[in-house]
Amino acid sequence: MRKIYSFLIALFAVCGGANAQIDWTSSAEEPMSVPDVIQKTSQLEKNAMSDQKVYVVGVISKIKYTFSAQYGTATFWISDDGTEDEQFQCYSTYYLGDRAWVEGDTQIQVGDDVIVYGFVTNYNGDTPEFASKKNCLFELNGERGVAEEIPEYTKIADLKDDATATHVKVIYKASEILVTFVNSNNLYVTDGTDAMLLYGKNSDIKAGDKVSFDAKGELYLYNGLTEIAVSEYENLTVASSDNEITIPKVTIADVTNNYYKYENVLVTIEGLTPTDEAWDSNRRVVFTDESDNEIVVRDNFSVATELTFNKETPYTVTGFIARYKTEEADEYRIFPRAAADIDNGKEPEPFVAEGEGTLEKPYTIKDVKGILANEIAQEGAVWVHGFIVASANGSIDKLVFEGGEEAIVSNLMLGETKDDTDKSTMIPVELANQTKFRELFNLKDNPDKLGMEIWFCGSIERYFKVAGLKSLKDFSLDGKTHVSDLSADAADQTIYNLAGQQMQNTDRSGIYIVGKKKVVVK
Repeated sequence: MRKIYSFLIALFAVCGGANAQIDWTSSAEEPMSVPDVIQKTSQLEKNAMSDQKVYVVGVISKIKYTFSAQYGTATFWISDDGTEDEQFQCYSTYYLGDRAWVEGDTQIQVGDDVIVYGFVTNYNGDTPEFASKKNCLFELNGERGVAEEIPEYTKIADLKDDATATHVKVIYKASEILVTFVNSNNLYVTDGTDAMLLYGKNSDIKAGDKVSFDAKGELYLYNGLTEIAVSEYENLTVASSDNEITIPKVTIADVTNNYYKYENVLVTIEGLTPTDEAWDSNRRVVFTDESDNEIVVRDNFSVATELTFNKETPYTVTGFIARYKTEEADEYRIFPRAAADIDNGKEPEPFVAEGEGTLEKPYTIKDVKGILANEIAQEGAVWVHGFIVASANGSIDKLVFEGGEEAIVSNLMLGETKDDTDKSTMIPVELANQTKFRELFNLKDNPDKLGMEIWFCGSIERYFKVAGLKSLKDFSLDGKTHVSDLSADAADQTIYNLAGQQMQNTDRSGIYIVGKKKVVVK
């Protein structure tokens, strides 16, 4: 199907369709067919979204996720006839009435007749689909739902009072609230009394801005932390910029005795002593005060991964207060914004990478973490050395240390050694949008690659919320020769000389055939 989509996209580009006005006209009585919506959505630019909602009629042909009470959405495909030919994906789709599904509602199954209503997008430029959480079932086997009345909030305190582990759609109407921090998908705001984490969108606003907006999204407790997963901001205006952000000094006791007051608030805590010299596998270090109260400093934004700690020195830590609920007890945490937020009064040593990002002197795993943490700009793709040790099932907190059926095809984890099991010494490598790399190295289809020493050339970016490698361009299996033409036999990398004799390495200068490709070693 992706080949068909790519052909359609190319065809429309040639005809000037990619920039033409697309007719999205449809209605509940006259919805679009699946082939029609595929054709129209394929005309959109990469990751662009339709400028209006559309109705699409079809039969459920395949289901990835049925509805759940936890998330309230389902992900499935529809086609004209219920077969898996020419399907259109309905991604994170709400229930009838554009509301979250709850226990007792009808569950979907293959063969159901549906009309789906919402915005469509051309995901990655080659996958036409309904946009995540911007669509809903309009009709299920002839039944139509009543539009859900979404509650509106103007006070953070009320949002915190109503938050539960269940995702609930809300609209937060904010009026000139202060932005205290922006990091990737994390946006912290305060109304002067309470604070909130808005997750999922970054609308080009910055710390120090006073903003007003209508934030549409889902309110829920994420492991005990109140946040809103924002799907869109409407009526966003910036009233003023560069406003002062007041950071109160508090104690651990203040936080634990009055958590709701300080949740998501930027604070400073002095006189903290680390109980360990390094981060654990979950990027955590426990700190204590003079009264033996504990708080966990977590590198939630992956900004201090290169730091080690002196257990004999008191620290001052600045960050956002959070809570992580466990079966044993609540764990109170603080998230620093940068390495400088963890201060022991000594001038930090400047970060210096061991490698240079070339194949001859590649970056190490530590280098990649330090480069992103210190915001060191990289021009173009760089070389990184490591060992393929695992894959991640949705996050680096869920690693699969084996190849075969249990492994994940969309990524792999690169470690410092072939037996590495410590998440803090690994980086994730994206394979999802790298077709050839995925074919050659995903551990589900290539279990023999587990433990392989590898040099990858790609872009250092944040992936799974931590430092990682994306947009792969090249790879090497010996640190000397590289494969820029990823053929189906490229991963074999068997080495021959021009006489047809198999060689163990390419240590000497000359011309070799490596993975059926000519390689010149000088």
